[in-house]
Amino acid sequence: MQKVIYYINFLRFWLLYKYMKCSQFKSLFDADLYRWQHEMNLATSGYYAQFVFLLTKRKDFRNIYYLRCPNFPKSLKFLCRENVQLELASHNEDNYIEGGALYFEHSFSTIIRAKYVGKGCIFRQNSTIGTKATDKPLDAPVIKEYVDFGANVVCIGSITIGANAVIGAGSVVVKNVPDNAIVVGNPARIIGYNDKKRHNENYYNS
Repeated sequence: MQKVIYYINFLRFWLLYKYMKCSQFKSLFDADLYRWQHEMNLATSGYYAQFVFLLTKRKDFRNIYYLRCPNFPKSLKFLCRENVQLELASHNEDNYIEGGALYFEHSFSTIIRAKYVGKGCIFRQNSTIGTKATDKPLDAPVIKEYVDFGANVVCIGSITIGANAVIGAGSVVVKNVPDNAIVVGNPARIIGYNDKKRHNENYYNS
């Protein structure tokens, strides 16, 4: 039965695959897929097989798909419903997520509406990245590459989160964070610095 379901999904996602091949953001999606492949230690081989596996097993990966393929017809989204607990700004809005290799450890009740997100960032559950006021949609954080967000993080306002920073679980960030800084608390404070990148550069090919 599992094989039957697998082959049904294999055919079901073919249309999504074709749309992605034509997307102007395909290189970013490829970096996303490559990151997820390594983070989840997928034994599945081949690009399309991994594509099908992730869209089948991880609803948050579906949100990334629609982010990178904004022209996919809404009328066909019933083929692959996204995770309603995860909200990502899209490319046709003022705020967008540009960096590839985006990863969610968990995505329950997570909202990301940053002005910019660099490559290789990781987000966890119950986190909000956005503005202080609804009438100022551009007053949102700029997040540089390789930032690691813990769970239950609030990061709001026109601030910059430096490259390779670590935002500890439960932190409330309303001021700039330097590159490589480790911050915790409410309000967030610096408790140390990273001495090297914690990421495998081979993950990121965007």
